[in-house]
Amino acid sequence: MTNGVKARHGSWVESPSLGSPRILAAGLIGAGVYLMAQSAGLGAAERMAFPYVWPDVAAVYFLSALPLAAISAAAAQRRVAQCGLLRLSTACLGGALALLVAAASAETARLSALVPFGAALVRAALAITLDTALVLAWPAFVGRPLRRQPQRQATAGLFAVAALLLMPSTYLDARRRHDAAELQNLLEQSRIGEAHALTQRMLLLTPGAEFDGRPLRSLAAAVGQATRDLEARVARPLAADAAERRRLDRVRDLAMLGRTDAALDALQLWPEWLHSAPALNLCGTIQETNGRWREGLACYQAAERAWESAPPSPQRTAGLAQATTGAAYCLRKSGRYAEAESAYLQLLALSPTADTHFLLARFYEDTQQTAKARRHAKLAMAAAPERYRRQGERLLEKLNTLHFGCLSGLLDRKAPQSASFAAEGLAIE
Repeated sequence: MTNGVKARHGSWVESPSLGSPRILAAGLIGAGVYLMAQSAGLGAAERMAFPYVWPDVAAVYFLSALPLAAISAAAAQRRVAQCGLLRLSTACLGGALALLVAAASAETARLSALVPFGAALVRAALAITLDTALVLAWPAFVGRPLRRQPQRQATAGLFAVAALLLMPSTYLDARRRHDAAELQNLLEQSRIGEAHALTQRMLLLTPGAEFDGRPLRSLAAAVGQATRDLEARVARPLAADAAERRRLDRVRDLAMLGRTDAALDALQLWPEWLHSAPALNLCGTIQETNGRWREGLACYQAAERAWESAPPSPQRTAGLAQATTGAAYCLRKSGRYAEAESAYLQLLALSPTADTHFLLARFYEDTQQTAKARRHAKLAMAAAPERYRRQGERLLEKLNTLHFGCLSGLLDRKAPQSASFAAEGLAIE
């Protein structure tokens, strides 16, 4: 055979036109993996968030497309010389790069939203193209041809196509439910900056989605406006002699934008914050949001002591309830369940509301105390049916159902946080 390449199904040797096939194959595989990472949003370029939006969504698409890519590559191997497989791999990579660059443009994202299943088609096309490029280059890299496929190629192909269509669709449903639950948590906690980023990703994933009975796009616009208002407020310089309320508002605004380190720095610039119960509560909330349970617990416990020494007032009652709630949550997340239960019961005595009952229901669900979880869930539903009927029904159903591992299990819904950055005068209508 010419060009130093043996028969189609023979072994690889040096080729004057290709150089070392193994080196070239390694380069193609490296380029393919790099494009996969970029399309999954793992690179530095934010424009690569579309079409997959989330790394786990990209992983599901690439795994789902692998059987079809293997069948296509095996079919090509029977018809093309081994050196031709590398050329086909290069062509697939070029097509994938062009598709990825086109998909990253805002125009393509908008167009895919208008075409039924447009985004799904773009994702599937990119996955099959990149997978095929890697599979075509693999024989040259390992030095042996692909294993022969079964005789019933049509049947195998149908199963491969079904996998590419059904697996991502099933996983996307789970991803949407997870994102909706996470968005609900962020809004309840007034974490506006993070909610804004999440709504943008949700729109990329499903442009026509709804949230809580309203178009997601209208909610995203309201959250975006709230984010811009917060940004404008924190951009204004704060006077050196600003009052406590102004300082706390600045710290709260930064925290709501997700700039928690800057919020803590702003708090540290005010020496008197260690003696301010509201400031200690706010510090605990920020530490809790960052997952620093020990630091958050210390702030909440200091806030409890400060509130207990204050004269009776509605503000004292609310502040003490917030500090107790935060302390209970930090204890729970630290695995100190007995202390957490004691704190939640203390909160129930202080504030016997539907919110407290539902917090206890979630706590008892987490600690597998089913009877207590069911009782408090029903009490929360009875006290505030408009707020907790649906959530309570879901929790009760979960308590009565055994859950087995599946794709949607990878996206377990997070428990609601115990505190928020709620600021006066800011609402998402």
